[in-house]
Amino acid sequence: LAWGQQIGNQEDYVSTPFDGTTPTIEGIQMLRTRASLAVVMGDEPTKRRCEQEIAQAMTGLRQNLWQADLGRFAFFRDPLGVFRDLAVSALRHLAGSPRVRKVYEIVFMRCEYTDELAAVARRQKKDANQCLAQCGTLLDQAVECGQLPKGTDTHLAAQAMHAYIGGLMREWVQAPRSFDLKATAPALIDVFLAGLTARPPRKAA
Repeated sequence: LAWGQQIGNQEDYVSTPFDGTTPTIEGIQMLRTRASLAVVMGDEPTKRRCEQEIAQAMTGLRQNLWQADLGRFAFFRDPLGVFRDLAVSALRHLAGSPRVRKVYEIVFMRCEYTDELAAVARRQKKDANQCLAQCGTLLDQAVECGQLPKGTDTHLAAQAMHAYIGGLMREWVQAPRSFDLKATAPALIDVFLAGLTARPPRKAA
């Protein structure tokens, strides 16, 4: 479906990756136009087919791209982009917050926990488990929309990402002058994602 290369102001129809809102909506409009022509021509089967495809497209659009918290559709479905943004944000949050850095110094550098510090350790473990679950969900979605191949072991990939980010955090907390974590966070995450997309771990046969 396309009336040409460009749609609207700056949205290129053919360049929208994966499940995109703009091409879907424009496709629906085209189907509506085709259904109207079918009515004029007395072509009832084509009209019904177009209406069915419109309903299917609307259902898929709402299921995959509706953002309830923002009250609008996302431009396109990009789980790995969300995954990258979250990882970069986590590194930059550590680099930009003395309070967070102090917490991680406690977590990474203390061999034994007092009763007071044990609460910090429990909170950190809870946050880590939530992070792993969120990463796993995003990687599953990346497989669903074709960003990662079917058969990717998303559980192992999430564990690897978690260990990689944890290692970066530990190295920086122990030697913050060794590299600029805030400035290099995007490049550091891109290194991991490049390897993940090129050679993703596969589930055992």
